[in-house]
Amino acid sequence: MLGCDWNPANNLIISCGEDCKYRVWDQYGRQLYNSAPYDHVITSIKWAPNGDYFAVGSFEMLRLCDKSGWSHSFDKPLVGSILNLSWSHDGTVVAGAGGNGSVVFGSIVERQIEWAHIEAVLDSENKISINDCLHEMNDDLDFRDRVVNMSMKHNHLIVCTTAQCYVYNVMNWTSPFVFDIKDVVFLII
Repeated sequence: MLGCDWNPANNLIISCGEDCKYRVWDQYGRQLYNSAPYDHVITSIKWAPNGDYFAVGSFEMLRLCDKSGWSHSFDKPLVGSILNLSWSHDGTVVAGAGGNGSVVFGSIVERQIEWAHIEAVLDSENKISINDCLHEMNDDLDFRDRVVNMSMKHNHLIVCTTAQCYVYNVMNWTSPFVFDIKDVVFLII
């Protein structure tokens, strides 16, 4: 085994090794997922702070997986083997240390949430595209800061950036209720 990481948010463990595989384990040591073998040794693995996904590093490979082990993104940075991974505190950016001395960064984008007839897609780190299928309406929401999290239920979209929180009514995308994150004591999304 070359690496392992435990996440207290979901109580799951991930591991990687020279067998060219990565695995997901529960807190009792039962294996929940075993990847197919890759072409090269898996050299690093790291949970995002929220426990929803993790990053896997290998020779010129950076992969994003969800907590069930399913791969959602794959990139081939020319950095040699990715020897170490680290997430930003908000879980939106991962950094990897390449064997050739380079550092590679990856941002979580193209997250998609749906509620009723509305779809919201995080197109870039600070832009969300809204598609309302019922009213045949498309809109873009631009933010000055990086989007950290978003949730949509009960006719409202909540978007948290690194500095502010926006609450949109799905009937009016132009005038959200906005407050600073420092003013929040506790917010459940």
